[in-house]
Amino acid sequence: MARAKSGAKEPKESKPRTKAPGAEFRLEMPEATAVFLAGDFNQWGTEEVKMKMDKKGVWQAKVKLVPGTYQYKFVVDGKWIEDPSNTHTLADPFGGRNSVVVVE
Repeated sequence: MARAKSGAKEPKESKPRTKAPGAEFRLEMPEATAVFLAGDFNQWGTEEVKMKMDKKGVWQAKVKLVPGTYQYKFVVDGKWIEDPSNTHTLADPFGGRNSVVVVE
């Protein structure tokens, strides 16, 4: 499916880096004003994991996770989005997709 183009910059790097005991999530979207990480590891809470933006406009959050497979999305200025750089996804119950990360 093609993604509609808008005047906004498309997100770039964000694929999670996994390293015991968890994962680091990244999303390049400097124009965003607030980014949160929601997933099955926090009962899809939209405000529990607030991401912080670095000087390059990359939002980051480290989450401690035990080994396993986890589903997640970013909540960008109130809008739920998949991780644009992670092709590993599963169907969600709302007709969309959740991004997936495996922690070993």
